[in-house]
Amino acid sequence: MLESLKNQIKAARLRRRVSEATIEEIQARKLWFIPVPKTGTQSIRARLRGEFGATFAHEGEIRHHRTASFYRAILGREKWDPLFTFGFTRNPWDRMVSLYRYKNPDLSFKTWLVQKKSDYLERDTFSYFSDYKGKIIVSFIGRFEQLHKDFENIRMRIGMTGEGIPHLNRSRHRPYREYYDDETREIVEKKFCRDIEHFEYRF
Repeated sequence: MLESLKNQIKAARLRRRVSEATIEEIQARKLWFIPVPKTGTQSIRARLRGEFGATFAHEGEIRHHRTASFYRAILGREKWDPLFTFGFTRNPWDRMVSLYRYKNPDLSFKTWLVQKKSDYLERDTFSYFSDYKGKIIVSFIGRFEQLHKDFENIRMRIGMTGEGIPHLNRSRHRPYREYYDDETREIVEKKFCRDIEHFEYRF
């Protein structure tokens, strides 16, 4: 509840800096993308930018990795509800390794995993798609594990031209299971239990 209130305050402050033209542009396209870190976000943004312009790649006034509830607070429910909103989830054990390799810290994986990180990296993917009551408030949640298939469904739904998406910002790493021992596996299991339960992920 406290985090929700903080987000609403931040969104209210940002809303004063978001132009009516941007709001009207989003309403006209009737879509919005929720950018979860390391779920194909840069690739999807590139396609949205090419098709619909910079606003839909989170450039300009509405930036960064924000949650659906944050964007809804900016737009207001009456403007949010008619939109087709979407994002992607990913196996949390795999996503943490991808984040670790992308950030490329001079630390062991275990040390990095237990370190305090920026809020947007600490969130589970479920939090990106839900309100403070735990209700999903987006139209479609795809899976990184079948990114191209799910994005093709989205592409057809929102009327994009062309096919496929580029694979940008790819982190290079060994199969994710090789990074874990029993302790680190349990750390992720506890921290991201909602992703594991709701999206039925397994190690």
